Amino acid sequence: MHYAYGEGTGAVEQDEVFRSLLQTVDLVSQIRDTHDYEVTDLDHYYEYSGGLTKSVEQVKGQAPETFITDTTKELIRTEELEESIARGLRTRLLNPKWIEAMLEHDYLGAEKIHERVENILAFAATTHKVGNW
Repeated sequence: MHYAYGEGTGAVEQDEVFRSLLQTVDLVSQIRDTHDYEVTDLDHYYEYSGGLTKSVEQVKGQAPETFITDTTKELIRTEELEESIARGLRTRLLNPKWIEAMLEHDYLGAEKIHERVENILAFAATTHKVGNW
C-alpha cells in the first residue's frame, strides 16, 4: 500500500507519505456485499481490514475502530468487526450442521474448515477483535 502511481510513472515507493497517512486513520471500514460469505470465510477480509488495522496500530500506537458494512439486504447495516466475526463463528465453525456438511466432502471440506480457522487466527492477530469465548 505504500506505492504511488501516476501518469507515465510505475510504482514509486512512498513509505513516509504512507506512514503519515496511517497516523491520521481513526476508522477502518470494509463492505460485505454477498450472502454467500461471512467475513470469516475469505482471507481478503482479514488481509484488508486486519492488515490496515495492524498497520495503523503499529504506526500510530493506537488501533482504529473497525467496522463492516453489510449491503446484502435492503436495509444496509454497519456493525463492529467483533459482531461480524462472532456471526461467522456461530454460523460456520461452531455450527454442527455446517461442520457435518463440510466433512461430507472429505479433503475439500476439511480444507474449507481449515481456511476459516486460519482466517479467525489472522483476525485475532491483526485486530484483537476475536472474542475470548
